[in-house]
Amino acid sequence: MAMTVVGLFDDAKDAKAALHDLADAGFKQSDTQTVSGNAKKVHGMLKDRGVPGTDIQAYEHGHRDIKRFPGRKRDTIMAMTVVGLFDDAKDAKAALNDLADAGFKQSDTQTVSGNAKKVHGMLNERGIPGADIQAYEHGVQSGDSLVVLHANDDRAEAAREIMNRHNAIDIHHAGQVRSMTTATATATTAAPAMKTPTHTAAAGETVTVPIVEEHLSVGKREIQRGGARIHTHVTEVPVTETVTLREEEVVVDRHAVNRPVSGTDLNNAFRETTIEVTEHDEVPVVAKQAVVVEEVTVGKRATERTETVRDTVRRTDVDIEELNEGDSSVMGTSTSGTTAGRR
Repeated sequence: MAMTVVGLFDDAKDAKAALHDLADAGFKQSDTQTVSGNAKKVHGMLKDRGVPGTDIQAYEHGHRDIKRFPGRKRDTIMAMTVVGLFDDAKDAKAALNDLADAGFKQSDTQTVSGNAKKVHGMLNERGIPGADIQAYEHGVQSGDSLVVLHANDDRAEAAREIMNRHNAIDIHHAGQVRSMTTATATATTAAPAMKTPTHTAAAGETVTVPIVEEHLSVGKREIQRGGARIHTHVTEVPVTETVTLREEEVVVDRHAVNRPVSGTDLNNAFRETTIEVTEHDEVPVVAKQAVVVEEVTVGKRATERTETVRDTVRRTDVDIEELNEGDSSVMGTSTSGTTAGRR
């Protein structure tokens, strides 16, 4: 990948010595720029190459607290561009949301959809390889969405994983002219991608070539898939019940008789008396009692399933070639690897 390495030195002699060592390592002078005393030039030059704004301010003010790499005495920072191509606008939007949740600033993110002409100029300034730019342009012309993020190199891998998680297209897989999430460092003039700095070992000197490989680590996070919401409401239902009621009725029977007066009759004769007979009736009495007739129980049960996660990891491969007599070349090392994507 093409990279821009920015170094800030508080001593001009150190800067000059670094330039000499870069030339000795095979880097072209045309690929190197130096700025001293002109802060305005710093801002424009680094902004066009995607260096984060806070870092640009630090370079302008000559601060030396940007970021340290182990083993280096001076401050160095690499600004990275992470590019993701999505065939579904919803995936692109979800990736942007997750990038924001991960702390990436919206001002460091650009999206392109439907405007292929804009893609070339924007990515060319940031050192994206020409073949990849063509693939991105073709994808945008086909209706895909492009997400471009500027970040420091220590966070570029996290951004790449977020985009791949949301189905970023792999342009390099199976020879397709499409693109995966590509992490590349932005550059004023990108360092020669095909040229590997060489080192000639002196007599008695031992050169160590580190073999680096990536290990895949799979974690887990919880997401909400669904659920159930239960509501209760009250309804009224007409009911009918039958009951037997007793009713009383006073019956008065008056009829003519002809018999002699008895003693009892004489005792009650010629007196005013009142006889009262009352009637009683039964009426329905309604009472209600609540009873539980059914229960609804809501709970959760957890099950486990095994899912296979497929991705790719990178590894450094070393090629060793024998030197012929009089050959000034040295043993070459080739670094190969791929970044993860789908398709």
